[in-house]
Amino acid sequence: MMLPLLFEHIILQDFDDIDALAKLLEKPVFGGATLQGELVQRLDIIARNNRGSNLEGIRDLFSQIRHLLTLLPRLKVVLFHNSFRVNGIWPSSDGPFFLNSASKTLESIVWVDDDKEWTLMKVPWLLWVSFLNSHPSLKSIHPPHLEIERELHWQICDGEAQTPLSEPLTKVTQLLLRILHAAHTDPMFLPCGSHDRDNTVLLESEDNFEGDMFPNLRHVTFEFCILGPVDMEMLDGVVPTPTLLEHHGHKLTSLHCVFHKTADEDFLAYNDVPPQTQFFPMIARHCVKLEELGLYFNWKSVPSTYLGNTTLPTVKRLKIRRMNRHFRVGAYKIMLHFVAESVLLRLPGLEEVVFVCERDVRYIRRYQEDLRGELVSIQRRLVLESGVRVLDSEGRTLDFLHAT
Repeated sequence: MMLPLLFEHIILQDFDDIDALAKLLEKPVFGGATLQGELVQRLDIIARNNRGSNLEGIRDLFSQIRHLLTLLPRLKVVLFHNSFRVNGIWPSSDGPFFLNSASKTLESIVWVDDDKEWTLMKVPWLLWVSFLNSHPSLKSIHPPHLEIERELHWQICDGEAQTPLSEPLTKVTQLLLRILHAAHTDPMFLPCGSHDRDNTVLLESEDNFEGDMFPNLRHVTFEFCILGPVDMEMLDGVVPTPTLLEHHGHKLTSLHCVFHKTADEDFLAYNDVPPQTQFFPMIARHCVKLEELGLYFNWKSVPSTYLGNTTLPTVKRLKIRRMNRHFRVGAYKIMLHFVAESVLLRLPGLEEVVFVCERDVRYIRRYQEDLRGELVSIQRRLVLESGVRVLDSEGRTLDFLHAT
């Protein structure tokens, strides 16, 4: 099924509808002066590939998507969600070649794949570099998983492929970055000395770019992998600083930290120190202009787990949510206790707390008697004594904080 929305936003839910959609987009409107495809600014592909191991069938599907994209010359946003599954061995050179057919006006790409779906296709490295090079208007990048995971998003070149971006991405203001598992070969998880070769390439390329490939980057979302005790043992107990923070942290005003929805923070402790607590001193050291911090955890550990002893004095807005969608009164008690007791100690400049997930708001309202102690503490310490605003995702004051 496909859903055209106000001519500007199309949601493709079934790949069998591609041909019919293409014919629809080729129809003239407004007295024949414009084709309907010229009005579309956003395309969401949430269909599921059902061609399995049929390589020719998958290539044919990609050709259809390429044709579809050529009919959308003013496309601004494209979203892919768990769309491309392959069974068996897939030739890496035959990736989703339709990418480079997207309009040069494209401003945002969002590629969301479930990490647990091992059959989902990874995008070849060179194809992704080519896509970035050919789309200079990009402002927001939520990248796919790549065949070769590298620090493309914060370094100029891949150390092995020697494939530079041709121009700095001057319009990019938002970027999502996955913090990869220690078992991966990503340079971020290697000792500093192992960066020497990559850094040489980086510096040579930065000379051409006047030192900054993301000069206007302001907002970064970090997706944390699950780092267990064995992983931390491999890292000698130390989580390396992501290169992006070292190179671009000084200009970030917004940073969101997203933890995996299935992770149990207590399990992740190494010598009683959860890995994520090591990340916040890095933020404090490098992100000196940070105004907004998002903490999207499962809230299964003690409140001090999440910021440790780190102080972030410039943060004015805290965005918060629980990733796991199932209600657990203990988890919400921990999250609300963190807001009430820990926030002002670690975020002394805080002006507002935003509960960004409506599901959290509904749960808190429904179980407010079970959470009364924490809600009373938030009302007293944050709202009445400190003047901190507590809001929902629409900027409205939350009415469950009336407890006294």
